[in-house]
Amino acid sequence: MKSSPVIVYKDIPHIEDEGKSIKNKSYLYFKVSDEQGNSLTSVASKLIADSTSCYITYSDFDGLAQLSFDQSKITSTSYLEIVFKGFSKKRIPVASLKKEQLQFIQLKKGDSIVSEEAYKMYYFQIRSCWNW
Repeated sequence: MKSSPVIVYKDIPHIEDEGKSIKNKSYLYFKVSDEQGNSLTSVASKLIADSTSCYITYSDFDGLAQLSFDQSKITSTSYLEIVFKGFSKKRIPVASLKKEQLQFIQLKKGDSIVSEEAYKMYYFQIRSCWNW
């Protein structure tokens, strides 16, 4: 009798895994939920620091996400973009976020709801963002 193959889950590589180091490392910790407070899993998030730097993360099963980034790359126009199917895309200026503290981010359904197809495209496209 054949045994089932073992499937090993490998995390999506982050900038640290690419052999690059972040000099002035800061962190954002956040929990993403819907309007009723239910955690959202696999929410795609991208921090646009400047015209050459961005950082990504995805929320876990509890809606929690952690993002490390180079604080020296942050400008007055830097923002965190959060995308999930069935909800409106959310952009938050980095200046309004508290570093090193858990923050609660609520996604809402609005006029411009992200389709499942658009979400999947975004989810996979942001993987290459640190290669800008």
